[in-house]
Amino acid sequence: MSPPTTCSGPHAAIQYRLALELLLMIKENIAEHDIRTHVCFYTACPQFAELYGSTAERNALFKRACWLNGLGLSFEESNDMDDEWTNIAVHTIEVDGFCKHPQCGQARLDSNVEAMRSVGLDAPGMENGRLSLRPHEGWRTASAQTALDYIHFEVRGGIRHEVENAHLHPVSSIPSVATPRTCRIDRHPIVARSYATFPPVAQLHFEFMLYFPQIWIQQLRGVTVWNVQMQFIEALLDEPLYVSNLHEFLAEFGDMVPPQWSPLKVCKEIGTVRSIFNFVTIAKWSYTGKSSDGPVYEFCLRRLSRGS
Repeated sequence: MSPPTTCSGPHAAIQYRLALELLLMIKENIAEHDIRTHVCFYTACPQFAELYGSTAERNALFKRACWLNGLGLSFEESNDMDDEWTNIAVHTIEVDGFCKHPQCGQARLDSNVEAMRSVGLDAPGMENGRLSLRPHEGWRTASAQTALDYIHFEVRGGIRHEVENAHLHPVSSIPSVATPRTCRIDRHPIVARSYATFPPVAQLHFEFMLYFPQIWIQQLRGVTVWNVQMQFIEALLDEPLYVSNLHEFLAEFGDMVPPQWSPLKVCKEIGTVRSIFNFVTIAKWSYTGKSSDGPVYEFCLRRLSRGS
C-alpha cells in the first residue's frame, strides 16, 4: 500500500508544529509488536509514513510486526509475499483492528503476542526463517490457537460460498458481532490470519472422528486458522456419515437425539458431518501427539444446550 498522500483535519496542524526529530522519536517508541499503533501512525499522513523508510524497509517492519502478533498468510496468498506485508498489516488493522469480539481485535493480538513470546519466537530475525516441513529436533508440543475453540459451522447445507460456513460464536451484547453473518471468519482477518498453533508449524494433521482419515494441512509460512477452517469445510463438512461413524457419534451423544426418532429418521437427519452440528459444537482442540510430519490434534465435541 502506498503511503497516504494528504494530511487533513487535526493532523494538518500537527505536522507543522512537530519537528521531524520529534515525530521520529514518537515512531521509534512504538513497540515493534504494537501493530495497531504502527498502522494508525503510518496511515495518519504522508509525513508520518515517510518515517518508515523505503518500501523494503516498511515491508520488513510490518512483516516482523505480523510475525510477533502471530499473523500469517490466508485467503489466496502465496508463500512469496515479502513485498506485501505493509498491505497485509494495514488491511488487517483497518478492517479488524478495533473489533470488539472477545476472540478478535486487540484481545486476539495480545493473546497471540504472548503465545509467540512463550515459545521463544520473538527474537530478532525469527520472522525471516522458513518453517521446516518436519518438526525441529527440540520441538516437544505445539499448543492450539484458542480462537479455534470458538469457531462454529453453519448447520444448513447448500451454502453457495464456502467462506460463509465458518464463524465465531456471536456475542448478542455486542451489536457489531451479534449474528453469525457479522462473525464470519472471512470478515475477521485477525482471526483468519492467526497461526493455528504456537509455535507455528508448516504442516499438521487433525482428526475429527475415529473412522475418518486424518486431514493434512500445509502452509510453508505457518498453518493459520483460515487454512484449518477451509480445509475442514472442503474435506469434511458435507461428507456422508457411514454406519460406523454414526454409531460412534450416537454412542457418545445419542441422548441429544429426540427419543421419538425412528432409526430411519436418525439416518436421514444425521447423514453428514455438517448435520451433527445440530447437536454438538467443537469445544476444544486437543493435542494428541506428533507424527513425523507435524503435530496431530483432534476436535473435542460438546453438547449444545437445548436452547441453542
